[in-house]
Amino acid sequence: MNILRKAVSGLLRAARPNGDYEISEVSDVLYWLRMLLALAAGIACGITGAQGLLTFIGFIVVCTLGGTMWLKYQDIDTEDFPEDKPIATEGLPPSVAFFLAARH
Repeated sequence: MNILRKAVSGLLRAARPNGDYEISEVSDVLYWLRMLLALAAGIACGITGAQGLLTFIGFIVVCTLGGTMWLKYQDIDTEDFPEDKPIATEGLPPSVAFFLAARH
């Protein structure tokens, strides 16, 4: 229950500009934002019956651009993060798996 509460409060805070995030919080919010996008896109594709490579590539593009746009919305500089942890792809692989699972 604590994880769910943390995720909801993080996403609500993410909707406001300039949330003044710590480095560890940014990766958590990006993770949950991408998971939410994956759920919405997976359900939408499942309802409409969208299939194929273009649907998959479209999701990857939307998920990547969604995270990048959020970073710009929050005025977060990706140069502030360690190089061994690329923030731009945080949560992308699990969101792809969740998208594929939510479609069926």
